[in-house]
Amino acid sequence: MDDKTLLKISVICSLIGILIIFIFAEKLEPPTVAISDVNEGLVEKDVKLRGEIYSIRNLKQGVSFRLKDETGFIDVIIFNDESFDVNKGESVEVQGVVKTYNGGLEIEAKEVRALGYGTHD
Repeated sequence: MDDKTLLKISVICSLIGILIIFIFAEKLEPPTVAISDVNEGLVEKDVKLRGEIYSIRNLKQGVSFRLKDETGFIDVIIFNDESFDVNKGESVEVQGVVKTYNGGLEIEAKEVRALGYGTHD
């Protein structure tokens, strides 16, 4: 094979590889875990949780809420999100990163999705 043919094949293979990476990257989701399963081993890792909003606090830098499920409670923080529109007692799905704060664990939310009232299964 000549150099032009090899160059064309390598460019095509590279573009196909990049396309495949983009397709799989969009489909990869963090694991859904119970609150009791959030531990030090998950710090700085993406997780997904489902639960009910137990309490909400508005902060200068965002919103904080306490999420509960059948296994426990965890604090969730959303920085500077003016679109936060859920209420106490509402079930939500939270996707975010496990962080340590004041000696405890919390979730720094990237996305909060309302699921309605009464269920978080």
